[in-house]
Amino acid sequence: MIIGNNYCMFGKTIDRTLLCFIFISLFAVIMFLLKVNTILIIFMISFFLVIYFIYLIKHHKKTKLYLSYKEFIIRAILFGQDYVKTILSEIIYQNAKFKDFDSYIELDKKYIFFNLKFSPLSFDGLVTIYRQAKNAGLEKIIIISAIKDKKVLNLIKYLDIEIKLMDLHPIYRKIKKNDILLKQKSKTTPLSIRYVLLSFFRKQNIKYFIVSALSTFILSFFTLYKSYYIVLSLIALVFAIINITVNILFEQKNYL
Repeated sequence: MIIGNNYCMFGKTIDRTLLCFIFISLFAVIMFLLKVNTILIIFMISFFLVIYFIYLIKHHKKTKLYLSYKEFIIRAILFGQDYVKTILSEIIYQNAKFKDFDSYIELDKKYIFFNLKFSPLSFDGLVTIYRQAKNAGLEKIIIISAIKDKKVLNLIKYLDIEIKLMDLHPIYRKIKKNDILLKQKSKTTPLSIRYVLLSFFRKQNIKYFIVSALSTFILSFFTLYKSYYIVLSLIALVFAIINITVNILFEQKNYL
């Protein structure tokens, strides 16, 4: 099941909110132990919350979602070598000498071939590229393969052409914050009960609930408000149990 970009962003917001809740809870406990005036504590907590919500609003407006490396690989394979050629010639090496020979390119006196497939460069694929390079009179070439497999290197060392095998990672590093890798805005996901449950009760959040339960339970022995902190500890524990249950009922599958 793919929840989409909205789910991921909502989930991250929940993560930050849980961390903020734990921080404020610990801060309040320390202030109570230090016997700070209650009104002052409330004022300081309110101040932290205002700052946090301002941060959330600004962060949401400024956040840009870029393709991950795996997503970039998929796009490069789907769009083909013309897509990667455009990135190299128009974004990364704008001022370099560029010449397109269809099956390969010349870029800044380097000759680059492509193997943009969901499978690694095969021995037969290498031989095909080798013959093209040989017929063109090339002595040094670079092969960019979407999926890199070092097994083919065993054949490369027997060839009379110098061949360097690369994956797409060097290209991705140079453009990972470029607008060409911006994700398209996905359709708004309906705010259903299932959506909220999967966003709030993520596997990553189980540890936060457990830490919160343990910390408030331990702190209950060092404060006058023992019953209050035991109740908070039980609530956090219940949330941890619900979290585990939700993840069992709504198994989340990870895709590229």
